[in-house]
Amino acid sequence: SSVTLRWTVSNGSCADSFDEVVLTNYAAPTVAVAGADQENCNVSSFTLAGNAPVVGTGLWSIVSGAGVITSPTLYNTTVTGVAAGSSVTLRWTVSNGSCADSFDEVVLTNYAAPTVAVAGADQENCNVSSFTLAGNAPVVGTGLWSIVSG
Repeated sequence: SSVTLRWTVSNGSCADSFDEVVLTNYAAPTVAVAGADQENCNVSSFTLAGNAPVVGTGLWSIVSGAGVITSPTLYNTTVTGVAAGSSVTLRWTVSNGSCADSFDEVVLTNYAAPTVAVAGADQENCNVSSFTLAGNAPVVGTGLWSIVSG
């Protein structure tokens, strides 16, 4: 809320001199909550889950990385253009007048699809207990052998 005060200086029959000042007391902004970090696999679009400010206005900004914020003042806007294999860090800032801003950050990660697994050809041995596996070396991701049966 605000109030306007007038300071008046007078002297006898002379015209008064006055000036006004506006005093505004802003409420603290709503505490910003950017939502949980999100991960996609080879999908460059995310829907943000920030909180809707009750007091003040919110604004999304990019802290690091690259992407496009569709509607920067909308708490649940979309972010597009996050390249596969990259992350973007966004900040949700809630402001109200001269009060200190409240902010929170969220990380959006778009993993690149892993290399297609190729285990190699089936093998047969006679009375030999060891085999040499011939799986492909992944370019994206990490490989792990596991026993499915037997």
